[in-house]
Amino acid sequence: MISAALLAANSRAVEYVVPSRPYMPGTIKHPHGHEFPAPPPNPPPSDGAVTLFERLGGRDGVTRLVKWFYARVRFEPDLEPIFNAHVPKWGEHLDLLIDFWCGQAGGPTLYRGGLGKHARLDLSSEHYATWLRVWEQNCVDLLQQREAKEMIELAKDLAVRLQGQSPRTRDPRGMDNEPA
Repeated sequence: MISAALLAANSRAVEYVVPSRPYMPGTIKHPHGHEFPAPPPNPPPSDGAVTLFERLGGRDGVTRLVKWFYARVRFEPDLEPIFNAHVPKWGEHLDLLIDFWCGQAGGPTLYRGGLGKHARLDLSSEHYATWLRVWEQNCVDLLQQREAKEMIELAKDLAVRLQGQSPRTRDPRGMDNEPA
């Protein structure tokens, strides 16, 4: 089962996918006060693109999505200390994340790591809810509607799997594992 905080985040974010064309603000406001121009949404998928990976624009499209996402999420107040403590080299980490998401989207499976490291990070349901909220907004801002929905579903599934590994969040059977 998914936690209440994650469900609340999901129900808010799914509303953003309803328009036929995702809304993208003219600037992205960084949590530390900076503003920078927002990228335009990805173009519609090319004719003949079948897999989600192809419809995203291949590795280039996934790279764009992942880099914009981490430009936003790594500075969220509840996640920034975790990223600062555990990601010393962002370039290398982004390469791993891009490989991971390419495989998740049906592209080449170059990611050879596991997800077990997340269990040692002492993440709460609120951490996952923040991560998912920013992922959903990023997908809605950058992707066409169909692709945004599919990437959001992949991220929801991932969040549920990761929460099942964490001692502070609900396990897959729906039992609360929150320490006393």
